Amino acid sequence: MTPLRPLIRRRHPRDLPALTATLRAVHEQRGYPSVWPDDPAAFVTARGEAWVAVHGGQVAGQVVLTPLPEPAPAWAAPLTGPAPLLEVKRLFVHPDAQGRGLARALLDHALQRAQARGARAVLQVNGRSLPAVRLYERAGWTLAGCTRATWTDPDGTHPWVRVYVPPRPPEAGTWS
Repeated sequence: MTPLRPLIRRRHPRDLPALTATLRAVHEQRGYPSVWPDDPAAFVTARGEAWVAVHGGQVAGQVVLTPLPEPAPAWAAPLTGPAPLLEVKRLFVHPDAQGRGLARALLDHALQRAQARGARAVLQVNGRSLPAVRLYERAGWTLAGCTRATWTDPDGTHPWVRVYVPPRPPEAGTWS
């Protein structure tokens, strides 16, 4: 029997309370984000297009796809090309719903939406976030580089951030 594909839909304003509660649970149990935001609702509603995963009738996670800021960060310079870059951000799933393919479904959805817009996806992840690193690498994303974060972790250090690009369709060739 094939497992059911998770329901992914656009995020609605009514999802915000569930998403901020989910973010709190993820932060407390998994350490993402590494620093709790002053305004968790603003963190969740980062600019861009956003989708949620629904599990058991409840909003269980989200992903955001957003243009890079202007000017583009230095880490993006080697990735620039004819197609615009869109960043996959704010990908998180409630700890009670993890292990059911929701994060992978959200990641795949964001990638498909970027490709449909003629853009290339990219993402950053705190190098200490090993479950997220494993997710991206198992999904075929490739490490494009590492840089120091602009923020500080609770221990006062600027963590290493890993920058990933997605797998290319076979007919698309290689990343330039």
